[in-house]
Amino acid sequence: LGTSSITWTWNAVTGAESYQVFSAAGEAVSPVLPSTAVSFTETGLAADTPYARYVKAANRVSGASSDGLTVRTAAGNLTRVFDVDSNAKDLSFVLPNGTRVSLDIPAGAFSEAMAVTMTSVLGETLPWGNSLNQRLKGTNVAVNISIGNSAQPAKDVELTLSYSDADVAGLDETKLVIARYDPASGLWIPLSGTVDPANNKVTGKTGHFSLFQVMERAASASVSSAKAYPVPFRPAKGHTHVTFSLLPANASVRIYTEDMSEVRELTADGLGSAVWDGKNASGEAVASGVYVCQIQGEGGKKTLRVVVQR
Repeated sequence: LGTSSITWTWNAVTGAESYQVFSAAGEAVSPVLPSTAVSFTETGLAADTPYARYVKAANRVSGASSDGLTVRTAAGNLTRVFDVDSNAKDLSFVLPNGTRVSLDIPAGAFSEAMAVTMTSVLGETLPWGNSLNQRLKGTNVAVNISIGNSAQPAKDVELTLSYSDADVAGLDETKLVIARYDPASGLWIPLSGTVDPANNKVTGKTGHFSLFQVMERAASASVSSAKAYPVPFRPAKGHTHVTFSLLPANASVRIYTEDMSEVRELTADGLGSAVWDGKNASGEAVASGVYVCQIQGEGGKKTLRVVVQR
């Protein structure tokens, strides 16, 4: 099913030389199809609308029709626009498939009044689930969030997406995360957050609005795949933290200045992610410069360098 298309399929009939799809009123909606055909995609349909069809198999001697089948096309995408300002605000939006989107915006995230737009992406083809090492699996539970003037929040906002059991069939719910799609790199970036399998919802923190999706993530088996982003880290451009991803669960991340004075020590969560807010152990923002990050866990050690530009 799509918002404007339905693919009808049927079982092959012994002796059939052709097939054709008809509406419930007996009007042909497909051309005469060859004996090898077992499907037909009907396009140009209206969103969220029921369509009744049957298929007829025929040869030069006789023909036989299937039972009728009625299905409804996917609901069209919905858009909601919310006004925000410098005050704290809780926004909520229910997608056509029942997914609830909640956005908790803290005070001071925006310095002036502007509009936040949430759009469902049902029936669309989402970008392939590439992460920094392709360890993410998509669920198609997604929403696109944007803001006027291409601005971004000055503080992290909390995004929560609900999901149904059918949405995550075959996946490990304890490993679900919300990931943000980065068009520039073509990658999905997992957000730091929590999952609540008992209530079927996932929460993540983000300082950048984009396309978001509930995805399954697994910790890496070794430190060899470890990555850090964004690099360079630019708070003046809205960056709020550096994420170390694709780590083994509970791996340690020790951050040093170039002369190897220790700045901070982090521990990866069970999904192999650690977040650095750009501050030292005393809670002070570090200066601009290059920082050496030594990662240790399963598979040995790896060193990354993070550039801070204030």
